[in-house]
Amino acid sequence: MRRVLDLLFDLGSIPEGASGLELTWARPIPGWGWSIVILLSITLAAWSYSRLKGPRWGRGALALIRASIILLVIVVIAGPQIRHPREEVEQDVVLVLVDRSASMAIRDVVRDGGRISREEQLSELLEDGRETWRALTERSELRWLGFASGAYRIPGPEDGSTGRGEADGWRTDLSSALQQALDGIASRPLSGVVLLSDGRTSGFPDRSILRRLQQDAIPVISIPLGSAEPIRDVSIREVEAPRRAFSSDSIPVIVDIDSSGLDPEELVVVRLLDGSDDSVLDRRSLSVSEASESVLLTATLEEPGDRNLVVEVRSGDGDGDLISENDFGSVDVTVVDRPIRVLYIEGYPRWEYRYLKNIMVREGSIESSVMLVSADRDFAQEGNAPITRLPRTAEEFAAFDLIVMGDIPSGFFSPEQLKLIENQVSERGAGLFWIGGDRHLPSDWEDSGLENLLPLRPPLDLDDLDGPVLVRPTDLSRRLGVLVLDPDAPDGWAEELTDSETGWSGLRSVQSIPPEQVKPTAEPLAVGNDASGEERPLLLSMRFGAGQVLYAAMDDIWRWRFGRGELYTERWWIGLIRMLARQSLDQSGRVMELMVDPDELVPGSVARIQLDVLDERTAETLGDRIAVVITDRDERSSTELELLRSGDTAEWSANWFPDRVGTHLVKVVDPQLVVESEALGTIAVDVIRPDDEFRNPDADHDLLVELAESTGGTVLDRDSLDSLPSHLPNREILVENPIIVPIWNSGLVFFLLIGLLTLEWIGRRLLRMI
Repeated sequence: MRRVLDLLFDLGSIPEGASGLELTWARPIPGWGWSIVILLSITLAAWSYSRLKGPRWGRGALALIRASIILLVIVVIAGPQIRHPREEVEQDVVLVLVDRSASMAIRDVVRDGGRISREEQLSELLEDGRETWRALTERSELRWLGFASGAYRIPGPEDGSTGRGEADGWRTDLSSALQQALDGIASRPLSGVVLLSDGRTSGFPDRSILRRLQQDAIPVISIPLGSAEPIRDVSIREVEAPRRAFSSDSIPVIVDIDSSGLDPEELVVVRLLDGSDDSVLDRRSLSVSEASESVLLTATLEEPGDRNLVVEVRSGDGDGDLISENDFGSVDVTVVDRPIRVLYIEGYPRWEYRYLKNIMVREGSIESSVMLVSADRDFAQEGNAPITRLPRTAEEFAAFDLIVMGDIPSGFFSPEQLKLIENQVSERGAGLFWIGGDRHLPSDWEDSGLENLLPLRPPLDLDDLDGPVLVRPTDLSRRLGVLVLDPDAPDGWAEELTDSETGWSGLRSVQSIPPEQVKPTAEPLAVGNDASGEERPLLLSMRFGAGQVLYAAMDDIWRWRFGRGELYTERWWIGLIRMLARQSLDQSGRVMELMVDPDELVPGSVARIQLDVLDERTAETLGDRIAVVITDRDERSSTELELLRSGDTAEWSANWFPDRVGTHLVKVVDPQLVVESEALGTIAVDVIRPDDEFRNPDADHDLLVELAESTGGTVLDRDSLDSLPSHLPNREILVENPIIVPIWNSGLVFFLLIGLLTLEWIGRRLLRMI
């Protein structure tokens, strides 16, 4: 029979020996429809020959042939075809997601008395479970996907392949990886998701993904990687230091430290190194709990020029700190070789004046000029750079990094001198230090023309606080590295100064500053409490233009000498003077200032590079474009940009889009500006990863357990991996996939139709109907 059908209809696509062949229709007509078709075909054919001349038997035969032709055409239109019924089994899909983030390099897995990395643990699991993967492949289609911030195809181990690529993803987003993996299977039946990961991700999978897994009963089988116990690691999160400092200055370096897996009382060692020769500049040993916020280190650098300071952190016993990449940080500091120049103007010889002017004279890194207003004409003004009159020109004021204003009436200065002081602070970046008193400051300065430089709102008639008042620093002072009175303390503050039982720590000449009178841009560096317990600012800091202003509401810091001599008094004043003077280095005597905003970026974000030329004569000689070059620290890559002038100003700027993580140097290369110190035309900016894998290196096995339980899955380890197939439901489906061969277009039908048409034509000729 098969041979006859092959001969008639050419069924070559149907396999030999196939049984159960069926005749079907492409456009099926029901049985009653065929009855109507046959009846109409005979009726139409009979009618067409009913009025023609000729013998009745001849016309009947021709009508029968025409009815057959019409019926054959309708059969061809219906599309007859031979159907071979065939069924296939469609395998279900198992998604295997393999973590390819950089945290896989962390060596926290204990093995045979040592430690191996999570990547090595993964290799063991894939190698030991090769038979499990191969057995699972016989039942299901395994689709291997690597993931970090997204998912991508990788080869599986069941065929002996190990080429899954390097684990170098700097950010893990399990939610996005699951979404991409689920979207990639289209309409295929999904048996489950096998997740090999340390669980470290930017967030738990979205509810929409969990709902999809739960509704479709798709279990997640978690195979945790890494140690379930917290990693013993201590790391540096951030390092802050002033960009410029004086030679012999005590440069504050603030180090933010993170730790995990360490006992709160365990010691942490923080060292500050000179990047040029690795010599130790400062060293602190403190407990993990003490280092939870920040650590203050100080560096004293004698040699001028551009210096690199390196911070290193280690756990005290040196054991268990697994990630060396996060143990270091660095900052660049430009050291200027000259003393700090201070102009101190005081109204009368109060006790604070006597101690402060002596402190500055003794300090070799300070060059002070002191003017006592109430002194007789024949009085020899003090300081190690004495003056006989106050400065009267901008050039004379420009010689000073810091102006200290004591309890002096505003009328002592001419309007021109007050304007010069304001310009010295706002434009040249000089510091201004107000020391309040009970005669003139601040009450006499309310409408002086210099009230803008006071961090207080009027009215400026201040009452005194009932003493004794205990001083304590704020978090801002710690961030700035000032008020370091006890270098051995974690925060630098001498705790005995906040102890009222000492009898000498309380101050008695303190102005009461209502908090509502503090200007919005002012911030307290030190505070105290009044008799009612309400907190009052005692030392206020405020930025004004390019400079910085401090206001001290007390003038009896000298009282601390009754407890510790002049130790605390000297450290208080010298630290504040140095902080204010360092601000002047950013502007004083500089032709230009290069800025990048923000100073900490992530790849793909935008940074604004801005160059301000501070010297008017230099600005007039420059064109509308200034070239800068951006390189990484090792100068492996560089980018050239042109800064464009903004209108008629002395400001040039451009946008930069960093694409590489690390520290980058932005350097002005215009030949008219590089004659300045290279440091003035160079600035460092850090491009960081927004979700660095090593900021929290601990594995998150709890997340993997929660994900498995919420989807009806389970958690397997190395010993139970061979049970994996039993936890995955069999969702293979039986799919009909018949073979259909059309026969309406076969040669038999064609020749049959031609034959009938020819037969009718011959009959008509014989009966002379044509």
